[in-house]
Amino acid sequence: MKKRSTKRLAAFVCGAAILVALVAAGCGSSSSNSSGSSSSNDTGSGGKIVIGIPGPAAALLPANLAEEEGLFEQEGLDVEVKIIPPQQLVTALAGGSVQFAALASPQPDIAALTGRVKWYGSWENHPNADLLANGGITSVSELSGKTVAASAPGTLQAIFVGIALESAGMSAGDVHTQILGDPTAAIAPFSKGTLNAFVSTEPTTGLVLGTTEGAQSIYSYKGLDWTAAGLAGNTGWVEGHEDETVALLSALNKGLALWHSNPEEAKKTIAKVAAITEEKALDAAYQSTLDPKAGVSKELEPVSQKTEEFVLETMQANDIPNADPAKWEEAVDSALLAKATK
Repeated sequence: MKKRSTKRLAAFVCGAAILVALVAAGCGSSSSNSSGSSSSNDTGSGGKIVIGIPGPAAALLPANLAEEEGLFEQEGLDVEVKIIPPQQLVTALAGGSVQFAALASPQPDIAALTGRVKWYGSWENHPNADLLANGGITSVSELSGKTVAASAPGTLQAIFVGIALESAGMSAGDVHTQILGDPTAAIAPFSKGTLNAFVSTEPTTGLVLGTTEGAQSIYSYKGLDWTAAGLAGNTGWVEGHEDETVALLSALNKGLALWHSNPEEAKKTIAKVAAITEEKALDAAYQSTLDPKAGVSKELEPVSQKTEEFVLETMQANDIPNADPAKWEEAVDSALLAKATK
């Protein structure tokens, strides 16, 4: 893949640096072996483990399927998968009140700079995401002077908007940015025409394209090397619970296999979490996770050097403190995944 330039997208990702400061302030020492909040939140043997997800994106829901099918319970674990808003989730993960999170870069990578969070596996390495536009807009260049949702600064949505603008030789100053606390908050203003574009994933993409006249994708992110769905964990908790972590990874791995082998159960999970009742939209959401270019894998994979270096390069280009592609291994732990899948 052609390597994109490192032109700054700082207007969209400046919040990431703020997030680093908040995480560090909330977690005390940056060492994962310290006695800060990340290790003191000890569930103990048989205690509840929380996996947070930032929203009902279809690609994140194999974790929910594993919970509903009792796969974690079969491993002797009490696991709850719950939706937590993105900025709250990464702070809770770094602080230790949440043990794991199923989500996308860059937030786990930003939190990893504190030493409190690492990637323990991934199952979607190319984002099945699109920049949607309305009002007759057919290209990114036509967004000049228009209103674009960026979600919260430093999130995947914010950075992806910047990447699309850069592809057209534009910058944040060329559009009006509307900050929304949650990506799904863009749906209503987009359908009314008061918002002109936003980054979307399934099942939102299918629902919006099917209900908003003139809506279309003007930029696809499928060719991007990016962890779009993976499991990040609190390093302090994991270091004290390696056996439980291996068991959790094993259960999640079975959940991914089940996602592919049992479409009906997978669609029931999407319907429940995303509150979709229309069969056509439900099937489209599930089928999107099988996309050969940007779909859910059949088993957990380590976060690759190529992917993590690109994420860190993007962060470095936007002045995220301490982001260094050469230190990509500090954000990734593949040893426990190897034990879980042997």
